[in-house]
Amino acid sequence: MAKKLSSKRHINGMLLVFLISLLGLSQQDTIKISSSAILATASEDPIYIHHTEQLDYIDKNTYKLSYVDHLELRTRTRNFNLNEQMLRFRAYTNFPKERKLNTTYKEESLNEGRLQGKEKLNNALKNRYKLIISLIKNQRVLRGKLELKDLLEDRISTLKKLANNLDFDYQELLEAENDLHKLRIDQVDLENNVLQSSKEIGRLLNIQGPIELEEKDLISINDIMLFVKSYSGGIDNNNFYYKQQSLNVTLAELEYKQKKASAKNPIKFFEASYRDDLNDTFRKDFSVGMGIKIPIGSAVKGSLNERVIKIVKEKNELDELKFELNESIREIVLRLDVLFDKHKLLSTILKESKEQESLKKYRSIEGISPLVLLKVKENIIKKQQIRLDLEKEIFSLYLEFLDLNGLLIRSPLVNYLNSQQIYMNP
Repeated sequence: MAKKLSSKRHINGMLLVFLISLLGLSQQDTIKISSSAILATASEDPIYIHHTEQLDYIDKNTYKLSYVDHLELRTRTRNFNLNEQMLRFRAYTNFPKERKLNTTYKEESLNEGRLQGKEKLNNALKNRYKLIISLIKNQRVLRGKLELKDLLEDRISTLKKLANNLDFDYQELLEAENDLHKLRIDQVDLENNVLQSSKEIGRLLNIQGPIELEEKDLISINDIMLFVKSYSGGIDNNNFYYKQQSLNVTLAELEYKQKKASAKNPIKFFEASYRDDLNDTFRKDFSVGMGIKIPIGSAVKGSLNERVIKIVKEKNELDELKFELNESIREIVLRLDVLFDKHKLLSTILKESKEQESLKKYRSIEGISPLVLLKVKENIIKKQQIRLDLEKEIFSLYLEFLDLNGLLIRSPLVNYLNSQQIYMNP
């Protein structure tokens, strides 16, 4: 009897453990994720990694220019007699200056590849910044929309109860229902956006299940304003986009120097020849020589002119880029100034308005219409929604400001969404 009881308890215990495990699987805890963790995945972006691997391969498998450019062997038969052969062996050379310029050009080409890699890393970072901003702002807007939906449903319910009154305004009921329908449509879009952003972040971090972004260290609008107004970096060689175009100028100048050095090299080749003549000795049959270039045509000059034109073109594009970057940054700063003023004004209105006090006051009055209370609540939430829309636009322009100034990719990498602007390991 005791054995049966013990066995029964053991089976019940196993069932309890099984049920607890099922419950744990069905109710997954929300995983909190920091913005820095998401941004750090940019260094694992497949496009960036593929480019880095290609660049490493090119770096390891390209060689310096040799002293001998190429070899040439010529043979000639006299009078169709195989016993009378003429052999000529030529070695075309590269002079030291050509080799030095070629080494410099190779290094600058690798620098161009490194900058292209930085561009891909910059794009990966920018996409992750956009993902974080979108998720945070959409989550906040969605919370406000859900709260507003509850208020609209309460107002519609209250209005329907008053529908039998002679002085009832059906127009107010229709407007409230239309507002609710529009809000529900907005809610579907917001929920879908939040879901897609969450899935994408989960994919980047290899996490399954619900996630939540930590917002405690998120940079404030006031901090963004102080950063934008205090930043005076300007467009120079430290700017990522300016550096890319500046390197194009350097490569064009090196191409010109290479062509000019090749044209100035007087010796075209060294030659050793042998003529198989039975009537002569080996000393007479064997000879050495060299080829000297005498530039008298316009082919070399034309080629040099093409490279001079390319240099001028690249320099013009560099000046245009600097102007366009400065103009774009100036326009963003002007737009941000307007948004900062709007946000400050709306925050002051929400802070100094007596709507919250009025709400408490109305609640204490007996017989007050519930519609008044609901309208006061709606008014507060709608203003908060407007402020959230302003914040989303400010964050988006802030990201553009960082990108155009080349700050996203500037070493060491910084999390510009963190209030402390902490460094990240790329």
